Amino acid sequence: MSIGNNADLAPAADRLDLVVPKSLATLDFLSVIGTATTDSDVVEYLEETTYTNAASPTAEGVDAPESAVAFTKRTKNVREITHFIPVTRRALADQAFLQDWLNNRLVDGVRRRLQQQVLTGAGTTQDLEGIYTNSSIGSVDRSNASVTMLDSIAKCVTTIRTSAFREPDFVGIHPNDYETLVLNRADAVSASDEAGQYLYGNPVTGGPRTIWGVPAIVHTAFTSGTPLVGVGSEAVLFVRSGVEVAASDSHSDYFIKRQVALLATMRAAFGVITPGAFCKSVA
Repeated sequence: MSIGNNADLAPAADRLDLVVPKSLATLDFLSVIGTATTDSDVVEYLEETTYTNAASPTAEGVDAPESAVAFTKRTKNVREITHFIPVTRRALADQAFLQDWLNNRLVDGVRRRLQQQVLTGAGTTQDLEGIYTNSSIGSVDRSNASVTMLDSIAKCVTTIRTSAFREPDFVGIHPNDYETLVLNRADAVSASDEAGQYLYGNPVTGGPRTIWGVPAIVHTAFTSGTPLVGVGSEAVLFVRSGVEVAASDSHSDYFIKRQVALLATMRAAFGVITPGAFCKSVA
C-alpha cells in the first residue's frame, strides 16, 4: 500500500508529528573501509599474493639480493543496489516534511544493504563479494572446546600481524557475541580472589570498546558466532555513483492514481586488496 492511501495520513489540524522516527543502528563499518571512485562498470586491481623480502646487509661490490613480489589481477563488477517507496501526490503536498523523511529512509536503506554486502555478500548473481565470503582471508578454527572465542580473536590478531605485517584496527563482532564476552566473570581460585568480578571491568566504568586492545565494532551486520578482525583500509569500496533518489509517476498505473515512486539507487564495486589483512574466527 502506498503512503497516502492510509486515512491516518490525511491532513489533521494542529498535528505536530505525523511519523515517530524509528531509531536506526549506526553504520560503523562503512567508515572503516577504504573508498575510491570509478568511471567504469568493471574494476581491476592487483592483489599482492606473494612477497619475499631478501633485504640483507651487503658488502661493497657484491650483488644486491633479489626480492620478489607477485600480484594477481582481480576483476570486480559494479553492482546496483536499489529500492523504492510508493507515495501519493496528496501526501507529499499535504505533509511538507514527508518527502525529506522518505528520502532519508531510502538512503539509509541502501547504505544498510551496502554494509551487509561488503561483509557477507555472496559474490554471485548481483551480489558483491563480501569479506566473509572471500576464500583468501585468514581463519582461526575454534571448534576445539579448549579455544574460546576470546582466544580465537587473539589468534586472529596474531595471524594478521605475522602474515600481512599489519596492525589490525578493528574487531567486528555481533551484539550477541559481544554480550557473551562482557558478561564473563572471574572464578575463585583461592580465598583471596575476587570471584564474580566482570573480566571486562566495572560495568559502570565508561570508555571505548576494545578487545585485546583493538577497537571493537559491535553490529548485527557481522555474522553471529564469527567475529572478524582486520585492517579496514585493505578493503576498498569503488563507488561508480553515490546514493541518488529520484521521483516518477511512470511506474505501472501511478499516473492515473496520482502516485509517485521514490526510487533510491547506488552503484559500486568492492574488493579486498590484501586478504591476509583479515581473519575470521570460525566455530
